Amino acid sequence: MASAATGSAPPPVNDRSSGPAPDPRPAIRVPAAVTPRLRLVAAIALLSACAPAPREPEPPRRDRAPSVATTAAPAPLDTAMPPDWDAARRQGVDFRAVGQEPGWLLDVDDGRALRYLGDYGETRLTAPAPPPDVAADGTRTWRARTGARALVVVARPTPCHDAMSGAAFTHTVTVRLDDREVRGCGQSPALGAPVVPR
Repeated sequence: MASAATGSAPPPVNDRSSGPAPDPRPAIRVPAAVTPRLRLVAAIALLSACAPAPREPEPPRRDRAPSVATTAAPAPLDTAMPPDWDAARRQGVDFRAVGQEPGWLLDVDDGRALRYLGDYGETRLTAPAPPPDVAADGTRTWRARTGARALVVVARPTPCHDAMSGAAFTHTVTVRLDDREVRGCGQSPALGAPVVPR
């Protein structure tokens, strides 16, 4: 009786008419530690089902006729040079040449672009390139102009060895940019990286 005198609240009345009806299905009891993991796995599964599948970039196709837009206004030349021989092959580079003292690199994308990186990266030139002139002995010569600059590349099918690494190449290459000439070696990236002797 002392509790009635202190004013404590009466016990709650179980009134079923004021809330949702109880679920007649048996309750599934999941341990509390498992629930966050299940929620995380379910969220990841749902999100990955919504995300588009990653697409690999398509290699350039040369067997397609140019579209009307391409014919009317050619796309800007890609000035990026692939970092290695395999990447050059995947990107459609037809011929790559390298030289030393000063270090230089040249990529040829037949009929599209010549990309030259000279003087250890200090000199950069990208120019539209017509197809090469091909001599009876297989020597190929590319000639390109961009602005006031002239670039001429001659690739002779004679074996060549890099001056620093000793790597073997299929072609001896001369590059003339304006009045400066450098010499080196080159080959098609389709042949793979040049072989360095051990």
